[in-house]
Amino acid sequence: KPDRHKFSGRMVVLVRQASATAEQRASQIEAVATHIKGLSEYMVSGHFTVACTTSAQPTATAVGKLFRTIPQVFPDSIVEHPEAAFLQFFTPPAAHSRDTIAMVADDGPVLYWLLRALQMSPEEAKAATSSYCIGHASISLVNIKADGSMKIVTVGDIGHLPTA
Repeated sequence: KPDRHKFSGRMVVLVRQASATAEQRASQIEAVATHIKGLSEYMVSGHFTVACTTSAQPTATAVGKLFRTIPQVFPDSIVEHPEAAFLQFFTPPAAHSRDTIAMVADDGPVLYWLLRALQMSPEEAKAATSSYCIGHASISLVNIKADGSMKIVTVGDIGHLPTA
């Protein structure tokens, strides 16, 4: 049996908000929250924070409920200027050796944060965001080590979603 080591540092769980269509939204929200809760202790820490854009509150609230936390709602300006949230959350944890932050938003900010984690400059990330797409209720994981280095673990995972 191979040795498994917990991810150290901060795990940022990026979630694109659930679909805008009512018939898909409820099942997607439930599936994404359950999937995040089901990530093993190797992936996520008990120190869990949820942050979201205003439009993503229903998805973030469902995730927060499973971790007994209330989502922090970003100012509306984060949608157009996501760099502030990147600078705030894409840093090594300060209070614990491990923590987890779920950031729930539309595809624009989520893609921007992913591109910044890949070392693009703010200008490059802003310009390139529209060249990529990820599915509704998809999950991407970014691990930030104590030295500030970042590792993209998954991008746009939708395996947890019910099939149509």
